Amino acid sequence: MNNHPSEEPPFPAVPRGVLITCYSLLACVFVYVLVSRYFLPFYLAEPIEPAVIQGTANSMAQPFTPADMRVDPNTASWMELCRLPGIGETKAKSIVEYREKHRSANGEPVFRSADDLTHVLGIGDKTVEQIRAGLKFETSPLEESPAPANPPN
Repeated sequence: MNNHPSEEPPFPAVPRGVLITCYSLLACVFVYVLVSRYFLPFYLAEPIEPAVIQGTANSMAQPFTPADMRVDPNTASWMELCRLPGIGETKAKSIVEYREKHRSANGEPVFRSADDLTHVLGIGDKTVEQIRAGLKFETSPLEESPAPANPPN
């Protein structure tokens, strides 16, 4: 097969206007995808920080966390623990690992209060104070039932 300049190309020539239109549409689709996928979520996203209660007795306002949004560190997955401020993937996985390692056979919770989280490697008093408002702890039925006032005779 000889390639001579007089031979016709294997495909027909496309008019310049059609090429410009196709490339313009392709560029519009690219910009649409870029904006809708990467930039628009940042613009429309709700703030990550919890709302702050104003006018508290403390000099610093305490973060407000609705009761249904709080996390129980005894049952939460590491992904749920990541919602807490100052807790990333590594610390959340450390909490779950500590919980699994120290779980008792009778099902008692490993963490009874927020201060118990200081036993986890990488979590100190400052971190506990940051996440205290976002934590909840289930009480066992034995702790909830009061002792009888008069023992039976």
